[in-house]
Amino acid sequence: LQQRQELADAAQQMRDAAQAMRQAAANGSKDGGAQAAQALNALRQAQEKLNRNQGDRAQRDIQSAKRDAEQLANEQKEIASEVGQLGPTTQGARGKAQALADRKDAMDRKVGQLQKDLEALANDTRRDNKDASRKLDEAAGAIRDRRVREKIRYSRSQLGGSPTDYAKAMEDDIASNLDQLQRKIGEAESALGQQSKQ
Repeated sequence: LQQRQELADAAQQMRDAAQAMRQAAANGSKDGGAQAAQALNALRQAQEKLNRNQGDRAQRDIQSAKRDAEQLANEQKEIASEVGQLGPTTQGARGKAQALADRKDAMDRKVGQLQKDLEALANDTRRDNKDASRKLDEAAGAIRDRRVREKIRYSRSQLGGSPTDYAKAMEDDIASNLDQLQRKIGEAESALGQQSKQ
């Protein structure tokens, strides 16, 4: 809500400054251009405020994406550990396998949403920060290229019976992919921070 208010204020400031520019143009050179210079200064300030708000929003969105990736990576490590303990002799194995399958379904959806968020963020930052945008594109691309969602679905289908060495290795592979994803989003966050300082 506060963010929306800030954007509305900046937009109003832009409109006021534009109006002042029109008035200065209509008045011509009566005051030696002082009114025009004042209006131009107001326009610059409004533009800076707008850019700052957009930068802050991008920073918040990237931090949120990084938190999501971190939660997914931690969740996957827990799942991998539980899958490793699963077997036909495990007490309540069927119920545990079903609970893990449900968690994998939820994880699949979250990874899909995170991919969409990263693609949208890459588009939002492309104009003002090409480096951050490229890293966000790479993060979204890594989900696609490393087939993270497909691996989650496949590993879900392997939950019945004793987990094979291949199934266990796939759980570790998914965990590694999510760790790398988290690092890549962190790089985008750093790139955005560097630009803000400049």
